[in-house]
Amino acid sequence: MSELSCVYLALAIRAAGRELTRPLVEDLLARLGSSCSGEFLDALFRLLQLPVSAAGDATVPILPPLPVEEEVAGGSAETRPPQEASDEGRYLYGVVRTGRSGADFHAVGVDGRPVFLVREGDMAALVHACPPEPYQSDDPEVVTGWLQAHEAVQEAAMSTWGGVIPAGFDTIFKGSPPEPDRVVRDWLRERREHLERAWQRVEGKAEYGIEISWDAAAAEKEVRAANETIRQAEAGLAALSPGLAYLQRQRLDKAVEEAVRAAAAGHARRFLEAISVHCAETKVEEMAKTGQERHLVLKLACLVAAGEVEKVGEALDAIAAMPGFSVHFTGPWPPFAFVE
Repeated sequence: MSELSCVYLALAIRAAGRELTRPLVEDLLARLGSSCSGEFLDALFRLLQLPVSAAGDATVPILPPLPVEEEVAGGSAETRPPQEASDEGRYLYGVVRTGRSGADFHAVGVDGRPVFLVREGDMAALVHACPPEPYQSDDPEVVTGWLQAHEAVQEAAMSTWGGVIPAGFDTIFKGSPPEPDRVVRDWLRERREHLERAWQRVEGKAEYGIEISWDAAAAEKEVRAANETIRQAEAGLAALSPGLAYLQRQRLDKAVEEAVRAAAAGHARRFLEAISVHCAETKVEEMAKTGQERHLVLKLACLVAAGEVEKVGEALDAIAAMPGFSVHFTGPWPPFAFVE
């Protein structure tokens, strides 16, 4: 299995709404009897630190990518961009509604290929011509460049048409001469109802990621100040024998941990309410997850209209101003978390 398979695995985890973590990728690769170099994973995770969608409403790419073959005839560790075979394939970046306008779209995509539109009515697929086989390379810099180019085309489409229905990396149609575009037009026609619903969902909007954390020391200070029972129990420790004091402190530590978790959950609900009023949709990935130095209070993906982004930012500024809390806000991104 080539290192590009790591990319497929990471993107599949992201599309399925799972938290994209290095241990998870490494564990799944081990179960598949494969591995990736540490340098490759470092490069991949630097690129893919993107917001991911929530549990309970998994998403998948519009069209599954072609399978990666383990060996390519004449292959080596060198980069092998697919240029020698006939360009009967159509690599899909996403779908937009162009209206009936004949305006074209100019962008440079993966491997420097020119991107063009394949139209069916007022819907159009953003594609480039390529051989009907997946892109493969053992060079992490090359793969990173491909992923960046893929998303850059989607972002250009968002700027041009106010939205995009994004496709996953290496989504390729196998066309047939003399009309290799026909398979794409047929797909647009067959999926029109689904694509229209998806477009109504994402038009004028982009995906943003939000992560709110709480300093552990500040959290403990807050719950102790708010919990009279814990304060009284701590004050009574000095009167106990060493053995009883040890047992009582263990019970107190557990009580504080539970109180912190409950307080984090309460904050998460309030924060989510304050953020959601400015979002078209939200998908919670994690909430009230305690840690050693910081607690993850809330992690979510948001679908936000252009005119509401500033209001989301203002809500987050108010949260960040609270003692012990910090906010990480990313985007705009193509709305992967909200396309089924």
